[in-house]
Amino acid sequence: MRPDPLTSALRTIVSDLMKLPEGNRYFGEMLSGVGIRYDLGDDDPLVGTLAKDQLLTLEGGSEERLYVLMEKGGGLFISPSERSLPRDVHVARTNDGPSMLVRPDGCIAWTDASSKSLDDALARWF
Repeated sequence: MRPDPLTSALRTIVSDLMKLPEGNRYFGEMLSGVGIRYDLGDDDPLVGTLAKDQLLTLEGGSEERLYVLMEKGGGLFISPSERSLPRDVHVARTNDGPSMLVRPDGCIAWTDASSKSLDDALARWF
């Protein structure tokens, strides 16, 4: 909001940086918070981060984006395994791949590489 020459020069530099893919990614991640990791008491580096949109291959061969599956609200359990879950946790059965539990806010609460059990994560968040 300052109209002086130094601020205008800085605005030009930042604008030029945002035109580069790396600069655009940096500012986008900084503004969206996807680079943040909340300490949820788990050793897995994915736990506590915000889930990034990805294409999932579901049981039966169909494909769906993670964020589309999250539109229903509630938690989301992604796994090739079947298991009993609370009512407000939706399931996305995959053919293979890692399992993870995503909170309604998009934060990963558990993965199959977690140091905590899935039951602990479910009890804490759902």
